[in-house]
Amino acid sequence: MATSDITKLITTLLTSPTDAVVNSAAEQRRCWINWLKDVQRLVNTATSEEQKKVIIAKHLELAPVWKLGAQISVGVTMRVASIKRQEASASLGLGVGLLQASGFFGFMAESTSESIVQARAQYALTNDTQVTLSEYLADLGVTLASGDDVSTAIEKLGAASTPLLEQG
Repeated sequence: MATSDITKLITTLLTSPTDAVVNSAAEQRRCWINWLKDVQRLVNTATSEEQKKVIIAKHLELAPVWKLGAQISVGVTMRVASIKRQEASASLGLGVGLLQASGFFGFMAESTSESIVQARAQYALTNDTQVTLSEYLADLGVTLASGDDVSTAIEKLGAASTPLLEQG
């Protein structure tokens, strides 16, 4: 196995849990966007601005709340085996007058080797706080006070959820 393959394997092992956290945060924002779209449908049924404010206020308390807490243990064991085989042969013939002699010689050598690669990582991931939609939107500079604010919140969350570029 090439050294670059082992390096890639170990790198993946050590970064995959934190990559999962980044992906989870993006999914969290996607869930909030879907939740806000549903609230927006409810707001659009209201006949007055006061009704819209009541719908927003009541439903903002019902938005999903996120808290991260995980114990992750990741490990990999690989068995790398190789076989090396060498073969050679030679033949020789000699003829003098009526006498002829010939011979054949050959050999084979085979060797095997085996390596075990083990790697293990343990993670304790936590953000130690609950993240509410209203707090998250406040950090983005959005307050949900009117029907138009719901659209703004959806746009801001969508902009914050732009997929990360894949690293090659």
